[in-house]
Amino acid sequence: MLQEWKFVAEQMAALEARGFEVHRARPFAELEKKAPMLLAEMREDLRGAPLVRQIIVIGANLTYNSGGKMLFRYCPKQHEYIDSIMTIMVHAGAIYSAKFNDVPRYNFTEEFVSYLLAE
Repeated sequence: MLQEWKFVAEQMAALEARGFEVHRARPFAELEKKAPMLLAEMREDLRGAPLVRQIIVIGANLTYNSGGKMLFRYCPKQHEYIDSIMTIMVHAGAIYSAKFNDVPRYNFTEEFVSYLLAE
């Protein structure tokens, strides 16, 4: 198995050295199994505002001043284990942390947005 991984890594590096762009597969479909309701909500949000990339995780009864910047808001009460799910999404390359002022804040990766908006 290690020899196979080494061979694949060498082939990918050779392609990149020649100027080709190599994309690694992302397990986004696995995220659907872990958090179907959250991904469905994200998909719907992106359909309504396809250029928004920022997410916050904050309680429904709390206010947040985004400085006029549009973002998507997800509530822990509506999505069980959302903190763990967001960590899994970071590890999968779907989002990345943009934490500010102790508020859990994330940005979508373009690859994940493409996945969510694919028909």
